[in-house]
Amino acid sequence: MMAISLNERQRMFAEEHHNIIEEFLNARKLPMDEFYDVVVFRFLKAVKQYDEREDLKQYAFATIAKNHMRSALGNHFKKERNRMNGYRVLSLDYSFPNSTLTLADILADDSVDVCEEVCEKLSRTPSGYELSHTYSISPALSRVVLKEVL
Repeated sequence: MMAISLNERQRMFAEEHHNIIEEFLNARKLPMDEFYDVVVFRFLKAVKQYDEREDLKQYAFATIAKNHMRSALGNHFKKERNRMNGYRVLSLDYSFPNSTLTLADILADDSVDVCEEVCEKLSRTPSGYELSHTYSISPALSRVVLKEVL
């Protein structure tokens, strides 16, 4: 989070135009509770720049603010993609070769003992696994493999 210091005029301007944030997120069908923090600081930066730079006055403030917030969203999603690199998405419906069990069956079965060696083998991500229904799961679960399959 970055701190944006606004003077009184800028604070009032931000309050008057705060609805732009909601309109922006609603237009993209993004929930306020998840994405407000992603865009609000860039919105405030837009308020400050719009007030301080005469060359921006030729544009509507909404245009400037939306461009700032669009950039903030793009940066957010880029960071998310980079964070997810190296994670493997597994299907809970995936049937392992030579077995009638699915990954969901194994995860629900308390009698299956997944040892460290098995986790290490799966973390190397064998090639050729095509998954139809995908669910994001934690890295620890992504390393789970059937004892019977190995």
